[in-house]
Amino acid sequence: MRRCNPCVLVLASVCAITLLADSAAQAQVAPKPRITRASELPAFSYALTGNMEAFVRAGTSAPTLALGAAVRRDIESVLRTYDIADPGLIRSLKASLTQIAMLEGRNEDALRLIEERSGLSSRFASRLLTGINPRAIIAAQRAQQDITAPAYADAVGRELNTLLRALPYDSVQNDLREAKSSFAFMTDGLVVGPIRGQTQQLVDQQGTVSLVVARDLLATAYTLRFELPIKPTLAAAYDTVLAGRTIADKTDIWKERSVTFTTSDALSPVVVGIWDSGLDTALFSSQLLRDIRGRPVIMGFNQFIEPQNTPTARISSELLARRDEMNRIFKGIGDLDANMDTPDATFVRDRLASLPPDSVPIYEEWQSQWNGYTHGTAVASVAVSGNPAARIVLGRMQFSNAAIPDPCPSRANAEREAVMLARMVQHFRTNKARVVNMSWMRPEYGFVSELERCASSLTAAERAAIARYAVDTLKRTMTASMRAAPEILFVAAAGNTGQDTEFNDFALRIDLPNMLIVGAVDRAGDVVSFTNTGPLVKLFANGYLVETRVVGGGTEASSGTSFSAPGVVNTVAKMLAVQPTLTTAAIMEILSRTA
Repeated sequence: MRRCNPCVLVLASVCAITLLADSAAQAQVAPKPRITRASELPAFSYALTGNMEAFVRAGTSAPTLALGAAVRRDIESVLRTYDIADPGLIRSLKASLTQIAMLEGRNEDALRLIEERSGLSSRFASRLLTGINPRAIIAAQRAQQDITAPAYADAVGRELNTLLRALPYDSVQNDLREAKSSFAFMTDGLVVGPIRGQTQQLVDQQGTVSLVVARDLLATAYTLRFELPIKPTLAAAYDTVLAGRTIADKTDIWKERSVTFTTSDALSPVVVGIWDSGLDTALFSSQLLRDIRGRPVIMGFNQFIEPQNTPTARISSELLARRDEMNRIFKGIGDLDANMDTPDATFVRDRLASLPPDSVPIYEEWQSQWNGYTHGTAVASVAVSGNPAARIVLGRMQFSNAAIPDPCPSRANAEREAVMLARMVQHFRTNKARVVNMSWMRPEYGFVSELERCASSLTAAERAAIARYAVDTLKRTMTASMRAAPEILFVAAAGNTGQDTEFNDFALRIDLPNMLIVGAVDRAGDVVSFTNTGPLVKLFANGYLVETRVVGGGTEASSGTSFSAPGVVNTVAKMLAVQPTLTTAAIMEILSRTA
């Protein structure tokens, strides 16, 4: 029998171990593919058939749990495989994993995911409030596992009260008000209505849904199982902590910074461009730029990118007849966000609670159309407030507000829209605008969402490619057009999804010396939960419950970066009314130095 040389065996083993260690080290240091924009995420689809309302109502049934397992597998694969540049997206994906864990009864995993999500937030209030409702629900289940028992709801209320009262109120009050306000929209009709309508239509047409839609289905199943049945208990806990305190309790830093001119002041006229959905010219009669015949100067396009030089969009007579009702709804929503118990707030709560699921699609379409119809009026009222020297030149655009977008995004439509954008910039130049407000974005995710509804036969990759092409085309045109108009300062809204603008691309994410992107803070200067941020978001202004004018007269409280951008425009227009020779570079320097 041949004997082995023990020294050779040892050396061979050491070499093998060394080689394995080197391979493991290489595997550890190999960088993950980095995802820097939403369109780079891998696409997933899930086969679904049947009644989607029944699917979400049976939250722990085998089909729902099977979808949850598939979504969980794909999300975990994405998080494991890729280096995602946007912490907000990671938080969002882990929120879906949290809901799936609770549907599957894996409460300890859900708590771990909540902690991970909390650690990813850059906002102090967000870190404190992440997953606070699920935490209370999970704690209550330890004492009372029957979630249909009255004792369970009582236990959730006690747990949530304890968690909320331990928070530093001054740091989280805006978020608490928003959370309480959201319960008005948590009704059976509003939760199930979109599933019964739009989602069902997608499933019937193509038999598959995207990851985004699948996550929405699972979120609905979670809401129906865990939160909607105890909504009064959850709302009462927030109400107890807020105890009638409203946004008015916060110090208003903007009053002392506000300047109001009168017609007796020595001012120079300044042309302000409002590039939006239109406006009620009757409210701004003395502040409109007019042509030689005395007519307001307007360039407008309808949703089909056809010229339509009217001050407002053309909407149905049925919706127009509901003007007072729609204005009251929007005012009531603002009152709810401010935690003000007003007749309008009560009207909204009652109106939403009475909506059956089948009425939700038409209600949401009306609300979307009315928002588009009135948006420019609200924006203009902020931009020219307190400045009789301001002269509005209107550039009006209109987009589809239907459940199924018409027209559907395409490369051809993107090219036509780009031509329209270039014409609009030239319109403002021709009429000597010095500052232009643009409270719109045309984001990549918006194009994807529209394509999912109107081009379901395309693959997810094809839809993503069209969205990418559209944003790139519009951005390229806007960059060239604005660069050719250095005398105009363009001011854009950062957006309201609470995300990083570097990751979630949009047509106006442009870095030019005459371009400003504005985020939102509240009346005390605290950053609000919804504002987008990023390196190009260089200024913040009040965008939380800002007093705005409504079509037909009256006021309401409006929130969004749509209303922080015209706050900056207002300042610039007043600077120019006093000192009309200021250059765009000088204005930018003053804003950067003093804001």
